[in-house]
Amino acid sequence: LQDYRSMTRAEAEAKVLEWQCEKDTGIAYADIDTEVKTGRLGKTKALSLLMKYGGKSEEAADKQVEGWLIEHEYNIRPSELQEEYMAGNVSVEDAFDILVRYKYNGKEDAEEKAYNELVRWNFIEENPGTEDITVTQIQRYQNSGLEGVV
Repeated sequence: LQDYRSMTRAEAEAKVLEWQCEKDTGIAYADIDTEVKTGRLGKTKALSLLMKYGGKSEEAADKQVEGWLIEHEYNIRPSELQEEYMAGNVSVEDAFDILVRYKYNGKEDAEEKAYNELVRWNFIEENPGTEDITVTQIQRYQNSGLEGVV
């Protein structure tokens, strides 16, 4: 049981909003993710709840909900994508979709950025020890004529 006397005013206000969410909607704020992952709660409603009762910006709420939807659809957390992709557990197409929808959502050139990320991951997989390499460095290497020599 939490000692509410030790809460800051902001923490107490956030807790009241969480309780209000359950009172108003019948959904505990802490269960919004489960409701989205199981398909019982749609994206639009989840966004609304996160913004109204969680004080999240539309962008932050969208990213959070998109992460839950990806977890439901692909059975993978977006934070584990690189590891799962490099282990061969996620196809190129699925990894691309997840990157566009989650990591680069709303950003200019999202598809190009997702493609470059996959190029980088493939290079790292083929060349262990190159984890810090950039796409620009990979392009220079490929254009140098040395590819296949190293």
